[in-house]
Amino acid sequence: ENPGVAGSIPALATSITLTELRKVRSFFRLLSLPRGTSQRTPLVMLPRQIELGPDYGFDSCRRTADMALVVYKLGGSLLSLDDLAVRLRAVLRERPDDRSLIVVGGGSAADVVREWSGTHGLTEPAAHWLAVRSLSLNRGLVQHLLSESREVSSREEILPTGDSRVPLLLDVEACLRRAELANRCSLPKCWDVTTDSIAAWVAREWAAEELVLLKSIEFPEKLTLNEAAVRGLVDPHFSLVAPDVPRVSWCNLREAHPRIVTWRG
Repeated sequence: ENPGVAGSIPALATSITLTELRKVRSFFRLLSLPRGTSQRTPLVMLPRQIELGPDYGFDSCRRTADMALVVYKLGGSLLSLDDLAVRLRAVLRERPDDRSLIVVGGGSAADVVREWSGTHGLTEPAAHWLAVRSLSLNRGLVQHLLSESREVSSREEILPTGDSRVPLLLDVEACLRRAELANRCSLPKCWDVTTDSIAAWVAREWAAEELVLLKSIEFPEKLTLNEAAVRGLVDPHFSLVAPDVPRVSWCNLREAHPRIVTWRG
């Protein structure tokens, strides 16, 4: 057993590096690496720092061996597009071999909660959970538009659906409540956290290979994560979570021909 990997993992040659290990995609996605770890660091140099994720095992690995997970954050303002379903399906086809998980944003539904918060003096945690609950309304619309989609609230529920053509819609409230009960949710309960950060957190916790932000505005090509937050293109907390996601991409879904562009990673 390699001393650098916690748990029961087959012996690995000490010369193998994380970059080489990435080639075995299903195995690599089970590893939770400490922030700042170089992908060229030999595993033997990381004793007790690489651990299997809490909900994953080798059986799960075998069943998802040929698919990566891509998380899509769908901005709530995009729900007004009369051809939203057509545009969504077109973008999802850019990642035909990957499993698609869609986090639907709050848009005008969350804005109502924000107004209530000011009117009734709601605490930030109370407003947070009301805003999270409002996401179910928007998710219901997308589920209606994408009749082939399926709702999930945990990574385990992804496994029975082996067909990458079935889009998955995240029940955000159920997902976050479960994480709260397990004391595994690090997201603040405040207006600095929107579905931008929630989607990034899910991408990190569920070992996704990519986070795609579906927005209504042009790609901020030369902006850092912090600069994008200052300009209001993503929420203030996003820059604290997104660096832990292997790749973050952007797509202006209102363009005539939307396409996914890599932002970082």
